[in-house]
Amino acid sequence: MGFIGGILKFLVNRLLELSIVVVIILFIPNLPPYSQFTKSVKLPPPHPLKGSLSLNQKLNNVEIKYQGRLSGPESFSEYDGELYTGLNSGDIVKLTGNHISPIAKTGKPCKAQYEERICGRPLGLKFHKGLLYVADAYYGILSININNGKKKVLVSPHQIIDGKQSKWFNGIAVAKNGDIFWTDSSSTFHLENGLFELLSDPSGRLVHYDAKTKMNTVLIDQIHAANGVALSDDEEFVLVSESVTGRILRYYLKGSFKGTYDVFIDRLPGLPDNINSDNAGGFLVALVTPIDDEHPNIVQILQQFPLARKFIVRMLGITQWIFEQINKIYPNDMAKMGVYTVGRIAPLTQLVESSRVTILRISKDGVILDSLHATNKKIRAISEAYIFKKYLYLGSSQEDYVARISLAEIGWKHLDDSKKN
Repeated sequence: MGFIGGILKFLVNRLLELSIVVVIILFIPNLPPYSQFTKSVKLPPPHPLKGSLSLNQKLNNVEIKYQGRLSGPESFSEYDGELYTGLNSGDIVKLTGNHISPIAKTGKPCKAQYEERICGRPLGLKFHKGLLYVADAYYGILSININNGKKKVLVSPHQIIDGKQSKWFNGIAVAKNGDIFWTDSSSTFHLENGLFELLSDPSGRLVHYDAKTKMNTVLIDQIHAANGVALSDDEEFVLVSESVTGRILRYYLKGSFKGTYDVFIDRLPGLPDNINSDNAGGFLVALVTPIDDEHPNIVQILQQFPLARKFIVRMLGITQWIFEQINKIYPNDMAKMGVYTVGRIAPLTQLVESSRVTILRISKDGVILDSLHATNKKIRAISEAYIFKKYLYLGSSQEDYVARISLAEIGWKHLDDSKKN
């Protein structure tokens, strides 16, 4: 056999060893993280970028504000003519002109972002009758008095709802009567391990909080990364983004379909994040990660292959466990950062995304009316589109700026509603 035979023998032995490792990782019980990998789903391709989805450069000339002065302005809400947002640091801030004013903190003092569970992470924000309602990823559903910063916990992460704790509070919408509709993106993983949720079987939920009884009711279960929430103007239904599947679900609150849900729109050319009113009876949807024929999404592709997802998640889980053990033996910031980074979503999106940013305007009936695109890499990972004082504001959970562009410049001047509060 000689030299070639030796090489073949070496390769066969290494392949056998690798196969044994793969089998052990896949099938040995009780390896972290602890989730299910049973579903195999082939998602339909996204709609082509034609018609109302045709590419344009309407967002290429956005104005960048506050760059380097804030981190992760995920979403917005307004009150008394002022705009508010929540940051990675756990802070709620008011944006006035070029000034950033701290208003409240959802969590506790912390050293760095790797202590996110301590810092708090405000995601969804909504004002109602002078109070700010916040979905903090770790601390639950809160109401905050913006005049004195005092907080009240309405839904605690320790509460058991339909047999499960909520691990990742995300979107929020408040009805006229004070009832709250909110999303639990995962009942298995916290935000810092969001990648594990994307690759595991779905465990997200849309939940209704009754302001009178203080009770929570699960409206839709097993949503794959339940995200943004919005009520229709007449409150006949509530929408929820299902990010992994690239679709939006509709739960009926009134009428003959009350208590049921359906698909409002699917095959979106990106993963939907937050949903807001367009001030004309429809909705604005930010696609946080674009998807098209040239830029398929690896998370969506992997939904067909549960064993592949299980292997990846377990490998990441083992890596995270190693960092945890290092930190226990020798506590240090690098190990803590390793624990924090392994399961995060952001590094994956930065690795695979295209240069396109897309905002959709969708009618009450689920028809795409218009789309705005950026193609010059000036902005990325946009999580929310929000109309405020003749401008469209764009937030990002991953970036250090707020972007905006005048409604007149993008042909949306008719959507301005300066009286909205």
